[in-house]
Amino acid sequence: MSGSLTVKVKEARNLIACDKNGNSDPYCVVSYGNTTKKTKPRKKTLFPDWSDAEQFVFPVDNTNGDILFEVFNSGGTFLASHKRMGRAKYPLRDVEPNQEQHKWLALHAIKEKDEVSGDIHVTLQFNQENSTSSMRSGVERSNTLSQSVPRASLPPDVEHPLFTHIKNSNLEKVRDICTESKIDINMKDKYGYTPLHAACVVFSENDDEVLSLLLQQKGVDVNARNNDNNVPLHYFCAKFRSPNCADPFELFVEKGADVNAYGANGETPLHKAIFNNQVRVLMTRLLIKAGANPNLTNDRGEIPLHYAVRLGREDLVTILLKGGSAINLAGETTKHTPLDLAREAKQEKMINILQRAYDLYNWLAEPSLGMEKYYTEFIKEDMYKELIPDLNEDMLNRMNITTTGHRLRLLKAAKHLKEEMPKKSCHSFSRSLGDYFNRGNEQLHRGRFREKYPALSRRNRTAVGQFEIHQQGKLDFR
Repeated sequence: MSGSLTVKVKEARNLIACDKNGNSDPYCVVSYGNTTKKTKPRKKTLFPDWSDAEQFVFPVDNTNGDILFEVFNSGGTFLASHKRMGRAKYPLRDVEPNQEQHKWLALHAIKEKDEVSGDIHVTLQFNQENSTSSMRSGVERSNTLSQSVPRASLPPDVEHPLFTHIKNSNLEKVRDICTESKIDINMKDKYGYTPLHAACVVFSENDDEVLSLLLQQKGVDVNARNNDNNVPLHYFCAKFRSPNCADPFELFVEKGADVNAYGANGETPLHKAIFNNQVRVLMTRLLIKAGANPNLTNDRGEIPLHYAVRLGREDLVTILLKGGSAINLAGETTKHTPLDLAREAKQEKMINILQRAYDLYNWLAEPSLGMEKYYTEFIKEDMYKELIPDLNEDMLNRMNITTTGHRLRLLKAAKHLKEEMPKKSCHSFSRSLGDYFNRGNEQLHRGRFREKYPALSRRNRTAVGQFEIHQQGKLDFR
């Protein structure tokens, strides 16, 4: 079977950091048979976008080979300095002839000891040459009798007007079609997209209105899956741009959308929200408030916290930690915890955030205490280990820890931790509190400091005030 193969590398995500600044300059090499093509490097990113790049066309003599994708970090003039970032293969025989297919392919190590992370998004289309019939024995092929072999498996490439109007963000036309009594609001195109899927990836001023209109239709299936096994909420969380995302999100929830639905590559809507370039913080907060589980892993054993660390987003990391994200889960492929990733990328502020959470969890999980079940409550109250010595009844009440035995054990452990502190005018302790304040935590500003920690000892409050006066010359919390 012969023909031509058209390949387009669209994007990649969660690539490893190759530079000291925690970024990479990735490019992709595509090979089939004896032909090799290469994309241009994308600078300083772990989520390169090649969607505006050219398509690559490869001649095909047979379909027994693999399409090879190799990602490298552009390291200068010499190829030897270009670090390997991963490889993916896809058999050409698995590409349906004459149909464009979208694929997310997991990257694997090119060499055994390579560190690899991430996936690559490509489109593939194998254009099969038409076969001919009516061969005459001993004579040349007859041009007049040759004809194409019929392909009954090829779906009709006809798009319903509703999809067209959604893509054009034509609110009035969409409304007109939706008022028709015979319209199937859950119809699918050749990729398995419903109108609701399509509306979640439209970028225009009418985004929220079109989507809200579809969500209000009787019988709309908010959990319908397309050919990539994604539900509409996956695309909504990853691609929806409007700041008015809260209203359609609430409609999704009211209609019974599964906020923990697994999709392509085992990703949940919370994984997808981390990729949203416009409203990722809003999306993450909405999902957690709606009950999204931050500890569901993708096919590589990674939780959304891994994604947020790779992006260098301290705000998302904090939101996920307060939403109950585990601090010590390691990916199945890389074997890295989020803290490992931050250290590898040398992200000092991120390391500090995660290390403090890690220290708190380890203290609560000590065999003599066994109170790790309250880890999230402590994180929500910004009650990290350096503040534990001043733990009191009021703080436990705010954290809604009501079991008498647990309260006594925590208070006893806090007292023991305080006694272990060196008697050096609590210099190291006050310095850690001062550093914490100096990082700009809004809950420790001025009156909020006393309000949040009313029982903090005078000695420690004085030490914090002295530290800030020394550092900034204007703040006094005494």
